[in-house]
Amino acid sequence: MINKMEYSWVEIDLSALVHNLNEVRRVVAPKVEICAVVKADAYGHGAEKIAETLADNGVSKFAVANLKEGKQLRQAGIPGSIILLQPSFPEEAQEIIDFHLTPTVLTLDFAKKLDQISKKRNKSYPVHIKVDTGMGRLGVSLDSFWEFVEKIKNLKNLKIEGVFSHFAKAHSDNDFSEKQLRLFKNLIKGSENKGIHIPCRHMANSAGILNYPDSHFNLVRPGVILYGLYPDDAKEYPKKISLKPVMSLKSRIIFAKEVKAGCGLSYNHTYHLTKKAVIATLPIGYSHGYSRVLSNKTEIIFRGKKYPQTGTICMDSLLVNLGKAEPERGEEVVLMGRQGRAIITAEEIAKKSGTINYEITCRFGMNAEKEYI
Repeated sequence: MINKMEYSWVEIDLSALVHNLNEVRRVVAPKVEICAVVKADAYGHGAEKIAETLADNGVSKFAVANLKEGKQLRQAGIPGSIILLQPSFPEEAQEIIDFHLTPTVLTLDFAKKLDQISKKRNKSYPVHIKVDTGMGRLGVSLDSFWEFVEKIKNLKNLKIEGVFSHFAKAHSDNDFSEKQLRLFKNLIKGSENKGIHIPCRHMANSAGILNYPDSHFNLVRPGVILYGLYPDDAKEYPKKISLKPVMSLKSRIIFAKEVKAGCGLSYNHTYHLTKKAVIATLPIGYSHGYSRVLSNKTEIIFRGKKYPQTGTICMDSLLVNLGKAEPERGEEVVLMGRQGRAIITAEEIAKKSGTINYEITCRFGMNAEKEYI
């Protein structure tokens, strides 16, 4: 249990997660499978509990970054297919098979090692191949795709279960995204023409799901929208899908005192009081993911009203100007989320931090205790 009198914590609303999952289901066709992206500890929300909840609500496919994350889910008892989106090293092949994980194959040395181990077990092992249609990050190039597929087909103990790609600009550049989609469609058509049937085809991330219905194929990979966050600030998104934020960031006042006008606060006195005020201390700082960049730029919610954060944010504490309020030690405050009618979103914090909402939840979730409701 979290000692809320001492620590700050993130609150994870699992009912909001299920709501978002059902919204994704509403947007895609009934026969399109959902592969929930739970990499990076489910974007900071806690991969094990998130995957467990999604599995209880009918999700049978998950995507993680690597072997370590896949093992974590299996050891937590998560069933179904777990796809490793990043390429693996040959020395990881044994554990990948031991934990029944589905790897992405991009190199022949790794594929041969998988084939070798699978042969000893007299089993055909499923793999996915990623093709680079314009992201420029990971994936077999289009020019070498068929040659690579033929080499994998020659490995008798591997089965090409899936082929996929990834949008680079699904949230910002329609022409480029349509080009990527066209290239991927042509690749699938070419596969069928060559008599190569790859059953699982996937390309749509969260932005792709919302912006390009033709990219849904028979599998989609929702990530950030599962956690109640939009891929960017496009105004049409709420008209397409209704999301509920899953994560809130909360803390409690550990100390408060009245400070005279003219006094400087925190390191380097980057904030000076213009009039007498109650200054409260919260036990949260940049070691908990609440960036020092936010100093004097952000707010917290106390008793349903917003108050300014003041002074330089410290490693494990920050200050808030509560004006004339008289807080009790231990009272709850909200740094991200809702209290009464007041709300602070991940998007607001991201904008003030010069980053994106994905990073905000990862940062908070990986550095604070979690409470699931």
